[in-house]
Amino acid sequence: MKVNPANAVIIASGREKSIRNRHPWIFSGAISKTSGNPQQGELVKVQSSSGETLGYGTFSPKGSVRVRMITFDPSLPSGTLISDLAARACCNRVNDPFLRSTDAFRLIFAEADSLPGLVVDNFAGHLVVQSSDSGADSFMMEALKGISAVIDVKSVFERSDHSGRAVENLKPKIRQISGTTPEEIIFHEDNLKIRVDVRNGQKTGFFLDQRDNRRMIRELASGKTVINICSYTGGMSLAAAQGGAVRVISVDSSEDALEGFRKNLALNSLTISNEDIVKADMFRYIRDDSETISMCDLLIIDPPAFAKARNDVNRACRGYKELNMKAMQKMKKGSLLLTCSCSRHISRDLYRKVIFGAAVDAQRDVVILREWSHPSDHPINICHQEGEYLKSMLLRIE
Repeated sequence: MKVNPANAVIIASGREKSIRNRHPWIFSGAISKTSGNPQQGELVKVQSSSGETLGYGTFSPKGSVRVRMITFDPSLPSGTLISDLAARACCNRVNDPFLRSTDAFRLIFAEADSLPGLVVDNFAGHLVVQSSDSGADSFMMEALKGISAVIDVKSVFERSDHSGRAVENLKPKIRQISGTTPEEIIFHEDNLKIRVDVRNGQKTGFFLDQRDNRRMIRELASGKTVINICSYTGGMSLAAAQGGAVRVISVDSSEDALEGFRKNLALNSLTISNEDIVKADMFRYIRDDSETISMCDLLIIDPPAFAKARNDVNRACRGYKELNMKAMQKMKKGSLLLTCSCSRHISRDLYRKVIFGAAVDAQRDVVILREWSHPSDHPINICHQEGEYLKSMLLRIE
């Protein structure tokens, strides 16, 4: 990715602290002026008010985030910067001992891998790429070159339909970049085979970020009745069934998702009664199905993100609280609740407060057994806490 030395963003005096602390986002209010004629998506130099070079990032003239930093090295970036960063990220995953029992994992996770706005998921050699801004659009192909230098890539499919693209007036891009991506890809996770539809599935096709939870469910499920609410194509339900659950009930509002679950059951030679595959709204199910919830041993609540933006937070917290409170009111003593939130705008501390409020209003004694975040292929840049979105808590209802 080439840099025009004449194009620079000048930071206002006194607004450099976050950049020196290596936060990758530069907001419009921190910028004094631009020099040259930087174009949307281009790599630009970032300078202090005194002329010191602070690093380089991709430029956007629209939205609140005007520069997304790629490097804090003041020297002029080499022509292989992007491919080198992508290759490094890819090597980190290939050599990750936590990923040895799967052939599906996230290769690039945006700011955590110094490639802001870009996500690349690997499903058994078939890549799905997603760009959320103009900068990632500009360097995507260079990043793919870096990945191809490390692993054998069978195909690349782009699913750049992220809602954030609208900020820069970028249209969705859904296309085949290279090779031929199958209509259905089969990948392996531990001893499970999982089918994924990368064209029509949610996000890039499957929730790879819930891998650690699926492993935990498998360990907990033996002899238990398990209810999985917002089951999607059944990743946690499959893990529960394989782990020896006596009954697994899967609830989702999407018939397509439930049909995907049925296919995954057949793929793994697992059998679940059709009456335990339930098409229902999550709020109505928890409100109305008291008998089933009251006899379950392990309840999973993993809803979609309720807070897509900051102004959604209060409404989202009310939704999370209602779901968990209603569940706690009906669950038997000694049962387990795995509750999750994937809303980036709700912090770990805030989510814990929401669950505390749910327990108080449900008038139940609740203890936290485990609390955790992303798996290792979704790392968190310690200088970019906004990159943490997944919160999971395993609770025991006393």
